[in-house]
Amino acid sequence: MRWALEFARRAQRTTSAGELGELLYDATVDMGFDYYALIRCDTGQLTDEYDIHLFNFPRPWTDEIHRRNYFKIDPVRAAARERRTPFRTHEVGGIPSLTPDQQEMMAASGGAGLSDGFATPIAIADEAVGLCSFGLGSHRDFPRDVLGEAEIIGGFAFEAARRLKAHNTHMYLSTAGKHQKGNGFWRGLRGLQPDELK
Repeated sequence: MRWALEFARRAQRTTSAGELGELLYDATVDMGFDYYALIRCDTGQLTDEYDIHLFNFPRPWTDEIHRRNYFKIDPVRAAARERRTPFRTHEVGGIPSLTPDQQEMMAASGGAGLSDGFATPIAIADEAVGLCSFGLGSHRDFPRDVLGEAEIIGGFAFEAARRLKAHNTHMYLSTAGKHQKGNGFWRGLRGLQPDELK
């Protein structure tokens, strides 16, 4: 996992939400996902008051989230508060305790082009639960072979976001609709030999 440690090293050097978002986006695409979301809510409740919120969801879905106030009912965030291990986001739709509004949101996300994803809950003592998730468009196959890597990257990205936030850095970044070929950062790291990771 030396390449993952290299990602951590580069994430630790970021000085803004923009830099961290670009780094995370490149890893997202090169892993075979389309979208990412990195969030933490100060209150620990399902509200729309995030203190860390980086994402690149499709713009129509982002608009729908705001229009319908889906922040407060997000079933993936609700599942993250109850779990301590990563999960595929499509599994959330089968949770019996989902409210009708949450079921509606799951259906709406599919209609907006998000078919599945992989979410890692991040719990730190005396802090609200955080979440890093990677999402897929409807045209993608689920990249099962990178789930361990996705969990590690999500954790390192979240730690970098916490560091930036502790220095009063504005940690809201929306690159909604950005979807292009990655720059090969992730694949490049995986191909490096240990003595090349400096």
